[in-house]
Amino acid sequence: AWRKKTAVALTKSFFDRLPHLEPVDKAQADIAWFIYDLKPVDENGQERFKLVKVDAVYTAFRPALLAITSPTPAAWTILSGCSRINWTRTSKPRRITKQSRGLSSMSALQQGDLFCGYVDAKETRKPVNVASVPQRSPFRYPGGKTWFVPTFREWMRQLCPKPKVLVEPFAGGGIISLTALFENLADTAVMVELDADIAAVWKTVVAGQAGWLANRILRFEITRENVAEALERKPRSVKERAFQTILKNRTLHGGILANGAGFIKRGENGKGLRSRWYPETLAKRFTQLDMIKDRIRFINTDGLDIIQEYASAAGTCFFIDPPYTVGGKKAGKRLYRHCNLDHERLFSLCEQVNGDALMTYDNAEEVIALARKHQFQLRLIPMTNTHHATIEELVVGKNLEWMDGLPMAHEPGAA
Repeated sequence: AWRKKTAVALTKSFFDRLPHLEPVDKAQADIAWFIYDLKPVDENGQERFKLVKVDAVYTAFRPALLAITSPTPAAWTILSGCSRINWTRTSKPRRITKQSRGLSSMSALQQGDLFCGYVDAKETRKPVNVASVPQRSPFRYPGGKTWFVPTFREWMRQLCPKPKVLVEPFAGGGIISLTALFENLADTAVMVELDADIAAVWKTVVAGQAGWLANRILRFEITRENVAEALERKPRSVKERAFQTILKNRTLHGGILANGAGFIKRGENGKGLRSRWYPETLAKRFTQLDMIKDRIRFINTDGLDIIQEYASAAGTCFFIDPPYTVGGKKAGKRLYRHCNLDHERLFSLCEQVNGDALMTYDNAEEVIALARKHQFQLRLIPMTNTHHATIEELVVGKNLEWMDGLPMAHEPGAA
């Protein structure tokens, strides 16, 4: 709103301790972060250190401000045991006291070093600010789980031993599997998706064609005429279908790929189709995906069959985010082509798996009844929906005691 550009110069060590700042194209940026580091150089036979610019990151103002100033769940909990972190109010930067060993407090330290004061307990049930979460997926996926990433991390880190394989039977945009791989929370991710268009994208990545997609995105000139022409053309290969899928996902209203979705009209700040088309950012994400492609097993099939296939596999855990269609809910039918699901069978399969399983669902009485029938525990956690309203979603699992240290989580019916 202030219509000015800002440049910030800072050391790499300091920048690395900041929350993730979502990059944007240089032309759309409000802030340029110029990152410097000390590099050894040889001068007349003597080793000296020289301050060198090693990177430049471009961001919008508001998302960067929110990312830096918003607490995250990891700042409140201990990874093993999930004991509470106490904040003490002083005139100095925040200090953290540990009530048990095993504390991983990076997020807390990041914020504690930057800001003074204390966090009001009334603030603890606010949803996670998604701007503070690394954006790994090339999709803007309806029903995506970026907001759940901090909680997912807590779950994975308290599993002992560390899982070798993460199975995600309804992968969609894949943010959970990608987070697990980039942050080394699992060795391998089994990503499953029934939708052929979405599958084309993951098949292209796994086949080593992410670079082709990145270049295709960078070369594409975004106009309504070009988009219409590109989408009308029959794809001649899987990678061309993948490009069409990304194009649709980034230009259709809400990123919805199901039949009936229309193009973005006015869009953000009146940018129309350009509102969600960030070629440099998308290209960078695909380039990064190429680094982990060998750790992904992608399967274009029914997710329930894969749960059954891996049910007895050692060192395996399951993250399950099914279409929300229990009790006649309409959201899943509106957002996804493949929304019909036997939820009773899903719960039965999850009850039988050897490894741990974590599910997310909408807060519906029918889901609660299914969970209790199959002896699962339940917690509610806040999130912000597409209408910017705060609602609560259900987390379902075999043992959710690790969530009791999260101030924003509580059991259904608890105040």
